[in-house]
Amino acid sequence: MIQEVQCDRRGTFSAVETSFQNIFDLLAWALTAIWPKPDDFQWPVIISVAVVYAAGGLYASFLRRRRGHLIHSPSCFDPKVRRGPGARTTAVF
Repeated sequence: MIQEVQCDRRGTFSAVETSFQNIFDLLAWALTAIWPKPDDFQWPVIISVAVVYAAGGLYASFLRRRRGHLIHSPSCFDPKVRRGPGARTTAVF
């Protein structure tokens, strides 16, 4: 991702990224302060799982918009490439 950022703005990009990491780290500490008892640990776990799934969904949405698909299929699944004895393949691995 950082390769897509202009050279003169990479420091700013990295600083913002680190700021977001620190904010979420502070939120994790806040959840521990709100629910300090081991019996209440289910709530931070539920919140963490929900946030991870939301981040995964947002990243999948970004990839879908950027590339038009989510998964690159390997060339061995490409029906246009002939297989078998004596067949010439043009697939590059």
